[in-house]
Amino acid sequence: APAPKATGNGVYVKNLEFQGMNQEAVAELFKTYGKIQEVRLRRGKYTIIFFADNASAKKALEMNGKAIKGVTGRLEIEAAKASPTADKTATATSVFVGGLPGGVKRAKLSAA
Repeated sequence: APAPKATGNGVYVKNLEFQGMNQEAVAELFKTYGKIQEVRLRRGKYTIIFFADNASAKKALEMNGKAIKGVTGRLEIEAAKASPTADKTATATSVFVGGLPGGVKRAKLSAA
């Protein structure tokens, strides 16, 4: 089957299930295609792998319809429409504070 066209840095992978499967193991399996930014596991459905660049995603798409050692069945890989999780630490404008004693009001926190 011809590889689908990659439009972004991510790929959806179906039929990817193996013993000990976790984010690190999936990243290890696909690192030969390029630097991996993020792995999202959707158990029983699919896995999304985000690469650092579009060229790496294109390389991974070439595995569509192929078998990988230790994985039952052939992989179904297609371009992902989702985006990697943004780094919210750079743009966060609020902070959650928990475990305060009862009766603490916002004004008292602001003054502290």
